Amino acid sequence: APGHRPTASHPAAVAPPAESAGIKLLFPPPGATLSADGPVPIRVMGGRRPVTFLVDGISVPSTAASRTALWQPDGPGFYTVAAEDADGSVVKVQVRVR
Repeated sequence: APGHRPTASHPAAVAPPAESAGIKLLFPPPGATLSADGPVPIRVMGGRRPVTFLVDGISVPSTAASRTALWQPDGPGFYTVAAEDADGSVVKVQVRVR
């Protein structure tokens, strides 16, 4: 309709950032090669808490309010690191541990 401007009433300054709609994995990055020497931090941004952290489908302990978990790799190899938020959004990456 002429004169109808839905975006004019919602300036970009008050719109929520796009990443708030989903969860993003900050660390480790896809394809990362990690050391098996110590715990590996798994960090996410966005999504709705609580966040569940998984490595190869096995839960990694974390506190309910946290967006970070510490994972101790079993040894060298390839792993799938995943995080799922309370809304069921999932993000996953493949990493290598040596």
